[in-house]
Parts: sequence; structure tokens; C-alpha cells
Amino acid sequence: MYKRQIDASGVDWTRVVFHCFTEGAAEMQELMRRGGYGSFTGVLTYKSAEAVRAACRTQGLERLMVETDAPYLTPMPHRGKPNEPAYVRLTAAFAADAVLNVGFEELAACTTATARQFFKI
Repeated sequence: MYKRQIDASGVDWTRVVFHCFTEGAAEMQELMRRGGYGSFTGVLTYKSAEAVRAACRTQGLERLMVETDAPYLTPMPHRGKPNEPAYVRLTAAFAADAVLNVGFEELAACTTATARQFFKI
């Protein structure tokens, strides 16, 4: 991770979000220990991304962020095609059902609250 660069910059870790988080649970634990967040893309849905799913479970629902990263990192079943904002729902639904075992509406409410808090909107 980029701990040294962020530490040297003086940025408050509670204002740090790692875009397209693709590391594992240990890296997520360190990010959370420092106060930062991870944001997940369609990579979460890939068969080979168990470490990313473990990181998502480690961060938990209350801190979850999801994103499209359009036009890249398209979730299943559209992998290999250009990504678009509408597909963030697929990543969120996968996170709710297959990763965090919660209902989609609960996940949507939590991610909305997290985004509003983090981005002060």
C-alpha cells in the first residue's frame, strides 16, 4: 500500500478512499486501522477474486463503497465489455447476496449513507 506517501503528505486518513480496492483482508485491516476506506468494483464478482471478497467482508457493510470505474472492471456477467454506471447495481447486488449476506435494500441504504458521510453530500 501507499502508506508512506499518504503519511508524508499529511492527509487525514479518514479522508482516504482506495479506489478499485483489489488487495486482501490484511491490507484492508491496515487501511481501516488508519481510518481509510476501500471502494469495490466489478472485480468483486470475478471468480478469481476471493481475496477481494475477503477484504470486502473485513471492511463490512457499514463502511462499504461500490463504484463502476467505467469503462473498466465490468462486473459479471458483462465482463470483457465496456463498463457503465448502470452496472454498479450488479456489483452492489453481488456484494449484498454473495459476500455480505444482507438484503439489497439494506446494502443500498448503507452505501448511500457512507457516501454522503465521506463526501459530505
